[in-house]
Amino acid sequence: VYKKGKIGLHPCSFEIEKNSMVAILGPTGCGKSTLLKTLIGVTPSAGGKVYIAGLELKENYELLKTHIGYVPQHDHDAIHFDLTVLQCLTYSARLRLPNIAHEEQDRKIERILRKLNIYHEKENLVKDLSGGQQKRVSIAVELLIDPIVLVLDEPTSPLDPQTISDFLLMLKDLSRQGTTIIMVTHKPADLDYMDECIFMGVGGYLTYKGKVDGVLNYFKQNTIHEVYKLVNSEAAGLLAKKYYEQNKLSDSVGDWSNINFSRTRNINYFSQFFYLSLRYLARKLNDYKSLLLTIIQAPVIAILMTWIFPEINHIVLFFISISAIWFGTNNSAKEIVSEKQIFHRERMYNQGIIPYIFSKITILSIIGFIQSLIFISILHINYKNSFVHISNDVEMIIWMSFTIIVSSLFGLMLSAISETSEKVMGFIPIALIPQIMISGIIVKISGKIFISYISFLTIARWSTTGLSRLQTEVEKTFFNPNGLSIVPLRENLGDTFESTLNFNSNEPTFEMYILGIHAILYFIIIYLNLRDRDLYRN
Repeated sequence: VYKKGKIGLHPCSFEIEKNSMVAILGPTGCGKSTLLKTLIGVTPSAGGKVYIAGLELKENYELLKTHIGYVPQHDHDAIHFDLTVLQCLTYSARLRLPNIAHEEQDRKIERILRKLNIYHEKENLVKDLSGGQQKRVSIAVELLIDPIVLVLDEPTSPLDPQTISDFLLMLKDLSRQGTTIIMVTHKPADLDYMDECIFMGVGGYLTYKGKVDGVLNYFKQNTIHEVYKLVNSEAAGLLAKKYYEQNKLSDSVGDWSNINFSRTRNINYFSQFFYLSLRYLARKLNDYKSLLLTIIQAPVIAILMTWIFPEINHIVLFFISISAIWFGTNNSAKEIVSEKQIFHRERMYNQGIIPYIFSKITILSIIGFIQSLIFISILHINYKNSFVHISNDVEMIIWMSFTIIVSSLFGLMLSAISETSEKVMGFIPIALIPQIMISGIIVKISGKIFISYISFLTIARWSTTGLSRLQTEVEKTFFNPNGLSIVPLRENLGDTFESTLNFNSNEPTFEMYILGIHAILYFIIIYLNLRDRDLYRN
């Protein structure tokens, strides 16, 4: 039962024999995918029980989840397209098989790639493969765990007829070798390769489960298309009633004595962090054009600033902060939402949330440091002969990098709370424009108590204040042509904010604490959003 009482599946009971190949069919919206996901716990049922290998799924989820292979309808939800085939399987093996030596993992990967006839594609990026080959890579990742059950959601939908035939013959071979195959399909021709089939009727009713060659006789129809028409009518409920009157479940759960359940798995969170970071770095390096575009933002914006501003002032420091906030947020805003399905699939193999977040922020921090180094270096070179020039260059680079790290966590938070990449891009203007408006630089907010307090929530306020503290070299040394001393930038801050801060200090310690609190809050929100999607969480 879904939200607002919508019924996704009416009561349905059936048995699937091990080592068989079963198709789930039915008209659009009849609950095929819902049934499939319910059988493996991706969509927990509102009632009833699912038994796999004689064990109840919910009660034994921690054990069973690592023995179930699942390939979603869209391969982007299963594998990273910006990795090579070999990288994709290698990193999955390192994360999913922590108790197996790397040499054995590598041999297993080679066997699987040869079995699925994609070994010759191992050095190619997944995105450069054909649809059928991408589907095989998705299956290859799942075969790493030697699943007792492999479920696939419409695996043949994007494939041409010849590819479908080769693909289904491959699945048939897997079932003969001991893997039970359950797949959703909307193509009647797929039934030629199945042992049994399940027909769902409109409204989420189970209308038939049995041998493929008995479907037409059971429904008293001449073609599968006529069966589709029948189960897509108001008769679906009556057909379900007829099915249950004629089929009774047995008490047997089959002979599962030859199934070797691995009940204990060593979880090394540092190892997870290491391989997650390597995988994320490999993805960035493989998509080098996007990475180069990300890096090149820094020199373009820095050079533009030097053309517009003849010397360092509050506005320059403000735009350094805004640039850092943009770099961090833009670098990270899509990084979680774009792979949420992959992440939650890997959570079934005890992947930790904290190593996952830290792997993201580590690589993003490296990128942010490179951007900061380039950005501040360009400003230093341009302003070095000016009356007011960049002081404390190293500290400036560190501070800008710190701002990018905090902003990256901010972007990851937006990514974690968003359902789609399109939605997170809608959040970015809402999140970033206030950084400009209420930072206290463009327009002073003294006298506006409420806005002043709201500005505490912006990264820009504290980042700009910290930069202004660092920019102190011109206090007594330089004089302009009129003989007036140039006032340290930090001394102007007291007029900008309603605050009791001591602006005589040139160390941004207080601002660092505040931004650190921001980072911790963003981290907690990311963690809670990722954890709340766990299945059967206690």
